[in-house]
Amino acid sequence: MHKRIVFVIVFLSYFQYNAYSQNLKTCVYSGYITPTEFISACGLEKKGQTNVDIAILDSLLLGIGLKKNFVIKECQNINSSSAAMIDPFYGYMERYVTYPKNLLRNWKNYNSINWIYFGQLMHAIGHQIYRHALIEGIDNHNEELIADEFSGYILAKMGASHKESLSSANFTNSEALINNSFPSIHSRIEATTNGWKKFNNGISSLEFLSAFLRINKDLGKVSSQQDKSIKNRHAMYHSATDALEKKDYDKAQFYYQELLRNGINFLTKTHQQLIFKNLALSYYYKKEFKMASDYLKIAIKLDPLDTDSMLKEVEIRLDEGNYTECIDLLKSALRLTPSNPILYRKLAEISELKGDVTYAIQAYSRALILEPKLINVRINLANVYINEGNDMTLIINTLDKSQNQRKELKRIENVRHGLFQKAQNVLEEGLAINPNSRLLVNELLILYTELGDGKNARRMKNLLKN
Repeated sequence: MHKRIVFVIVFLSYFQYNAYSQNLKTCVYSGYITPTEFISACGLEKKGQTNVDIAILDSLLLGIGLKKNFVIKECQNINSSSAAMIDPFYGYMERYVTYPKNLLRNWKNYNSINWIYFGQLMHAIGHQIYRHALIEGIDNHNEELIADEFSGYILAKMGASHKESLSSANFTNSEALINNSFPSIHSRIEATTNGWKKFNNGISSLEFLSAFLRINKDLGKVSSQQDKSIKNRHAMYHSATDALEKKDYDKAQFYYQELLRNGINFLTKTHQQLIFKNLALSYYYKKEFKMASDYLKIAIKLDPLDTDSMLKEVEIRLDEGNYTECIDLLKSALRLTPSNPILYRKLAEISELKGDVTYAIQAYSRALILEPKLINVRINLANVYINEGNDMTLIINTLDKSQNQRKELKRIENVRHGLFQKAQNVLEEGLAINPNSRLLVNELLILYTELGDGKNARRMKNLLKN
């Protein structure tokens, strides 16, 4: 069966793709497509809107106390309604709603209304009215259901029956539903039904919209307009950062999400990346690890050399006990930054947890080649050697001391001696580089004491006295 494109939500710049728009996804009512597909179908020109189209949509929206915050235009190359969001450089988020040819021509004739397409159109308008920002890699199920509820409410206001209001939910074969990138059929029908019922139960437009839009209590109105002021959005960015530093994570998320809804291309790419990174941190500290991980992936995509974001993503996987995925993430990061000793240290620590001692030794050693002054890495590597040596001691204690086992016993004793010697060398090399490190002196004191090396143990004690 030929797959029809239904509606689109896209974030693009006027002249070229940029860091922000590449991370926003194109929603197709029951799934997602790329921004490129939308551009090829409809373009970005504002021509195509007519006074009749504007009047029809103005009439519908004014009926619920709203003004349009989008451009309305016809697009003949998509067989349904679409909603596009454009974040131009040094501008504000511009929003488009497009619809297939002749959809609005008979909208006042009840018997001629195609409720399938009108449901899709109202859904697309709902995304724009609520100023949604759909981001690639982020679960936007909630935004889709909110747009469905808006569609149900408006269709009920237009006179649709409950069955007619659900006509646009005819998308059970959607691939997006199968792979869980979109809400379930049941959830979408329930959301549309909720909107339809709210109108028929007498819920006013003001009360209905105020759940997700700002209310001007003095005027008794809600507002869906974009904040066009760059000055205001700069202030919003700093307020978000301040809130994060004060550990007010809910407030930080509110300001950062408002920035995404209003457009962030007025910021440098570094500051755009920080929005996603800081959103990830706010979710991480709230222990909402799924959202934290999603935003971290975007931050890493925008700055593949951001070690902090990489390590935070690894921490989340580590909390889940997924050592293999942690190692894969670190190896991918090291392909981009092969001279990063911190990544090698983390790779060694996780390899050790996984039980891969050989790889842990290799990774710790590589970290020290890159940065010999890393004291904790030296101590960790020495302890790996010591633990392996202690395992050899256990094996020796189980061996028969008879003539038949003497050769094997000698071999294992040599291995054990070599491991303790490696531990000693790693720590002594570190002490030569960091002569004032009491941590290294303490580790060496413990090692020499356990080995019965009184001379070197006394040397370490004297260093501690000094």
